[in-house]
Amino acid sequence: MADDNSSTRQADPLGHLIMRAWKWRAAQTPGEFPEPVPPEQWTTWQRERMTDWYRDERRKRWAPCIERWEEYQLDARRWIRLSNIAEELSRPPGDALPDDNRRGRAYVELLNALDGGEFQRADGRSGALLLHRFGAMLRMNSDALRRMRETHSHQTFVDEYLGHTWIPVAMAHAFFAQRGQKFPPLLEPGQQSSAKRNAGKPRIAEAVQRYLAEDSCPSQSGAVEYVKRKFPGATRARIRQAYAQAIPARRTRGRPSKRKTIRRNSPQE
Repeated sequence: MADDNSSTRQADPLGHLIMRAWKWRAAQTPGEFPEPVPPEQWTTWQRERMTDWYRDERRKRWAPCIERWEEYQLDARRWIRLSNIAEELSRPPGDALPDDNRRGRAYVELLNALDGGEFQRADGRSGALLLHRFGAMLRMNSDALRRMRETHSHQTFVDEYLGHTWIPVAMAHAFFAQRGQKFPPLLEPGQQSSAKRNAGKPRIAEAVQRYLAEDSCPSQSGAVEYVKRKFPGATRARIRQAYAQAIPARRTRGRPSKRKTIRRNSPQE
């Protein structure tokens, strides 16, 4: 039996992984999954459907783990996300809000560093790790970069792949040192802890105010998209809170109060 399993694993490795995931899910939810068919008996349509199911199942199982790992790294800072590095490089001196033009140049600089092997480990493997919210994990080497840039537009590649790539903190220090720049204090460990996370609220509120000044028909979803472009690490709940606080102040600014005065009858003597 062991020889049969090893031969199946060598002949059809993807089918073997799909069958393992299928049996695991069937054991978790008895009665919902039919008896599996061996991979060698699959038709072309069945193989496509099973591959799609396996991809969705992997996303469901890995996405929460990746999200928890990202939340931990935002505080521990053992790994640094490239989007956070681009955010620090895009912030002009003396200005709390990032600049879109500087952000684009920062991503080009990070892409050139990736393609040039600047984030390469001593054993020759890439130290940049792609952790996508859909459950994808991949080392960002030159071959992977070439495939992604050929199949996706530049903006999609930056938003969906390059922005979700992480590098060790030692490589991040070397990246800034080679360019003669000081390592940003906001990328140090502990800067995103709950006690210090409130420091970003004034910047988010300022970004919301700028959005309200630029957009003639503001909306909450528009404010979220605008601020997320400026601060990718900002949570949607915090942006909605800043928008809700800014809208009443904007509506009542320069207008007389409409609060009605409630008259109470004085007690009779």
